[in-house]
Amino acid sequence: MTAIKRTLCVFAILVATLTAMGPGYARWSDVLKVRMRGETGILAVGIRCEEVRDGYQGHCNKECSPSSITWVDGAYSCDIDGVPAYESGDLLINSGCPHYSPVCRVKIGNGGTIPARLRGLDFEWSSDESPGWVTVFRWVLTLPDAQTLCGVNLSSLQRALQGCVLDPGQEVFLEFSMRCMSDTANGILTVSPDYVRWNKQLE
Repeated sequence: MTAIKRTLCVFAILVATLTAMGPGYARWSDVLKVRMRGETGILAVGIRCEEVRDGYQGHCNKECSPSSITWVDGAYSCDIDGVPAYESGDLLINSGCPHYSPVCRVKIGNGGTIPARLRGLDFEWSSDESPGWVTVFRWVLTLPDAQTLCGVNLSSLQRALQGCVLDPGQEVFLEFSMRCMSDTANGILTVSPDYVRWNKQLE
């Protein structure tokens, strides 16, 4: 085999090798770009109160003042449908009693640029008084696919929310009632979404 033929043979092998590698490299490059965008995008989930109202207040164990509830927005998180949503919200409860069952309806949405996976909602009760406290009683949840779930108590709500993936712009709607676990409860129930990137495993 002459030197020219050997050179042409080597050149043909190189061309064939590069041609075979081309589609694979293109796929790897696309996956890398998607992964880079997913890792460096904006992760932002916010909560917004749609309605809060007094619920049933029947006969308490003792005479008490009329109960009341108010929602106060926390720090800004992102926009959902062009409207601000927040990192958390405070439910200010005054003179809650065991037969007082206020209702709150919130929207939880993804205002970022990458999908988010919900782990649940954090509910934190704070009060200068003891032992009064407030917790979730009944709830109705509407998921992004329009599926509606309902249940009783906080643990079942957390199970329903856990693992729910919100694409950018998607949201869930939650309406829940509360129950006061003392004769008189005065304090703040802070509500905030707990979430991670969609591709991160829940702990």
